[in-house]
Amino acid sequence: MARLLYPILAFQQTKAIFANLAKGRELGKKADFMLGYRFEDCWEEPIYYVRKRLGLV
Repeated sequence: MARLLYPILAFQQTKAIFANLAKGRELGKKADFMLGYRFEDCWEEPIYYVRKRLGLV
């Protein structure tokens, strides 16, 4: 519901909102399944390597 109402309430940001939604969907399709990923095991790794491993580069 917020996805539909917020662009109406924040009219000036509508274009950016929909661009970000499209980018998020695209990244989500490319990424590995992350609910089972143990992020706490890689706190000391640079974020670049974690993103690369998950397909988020």
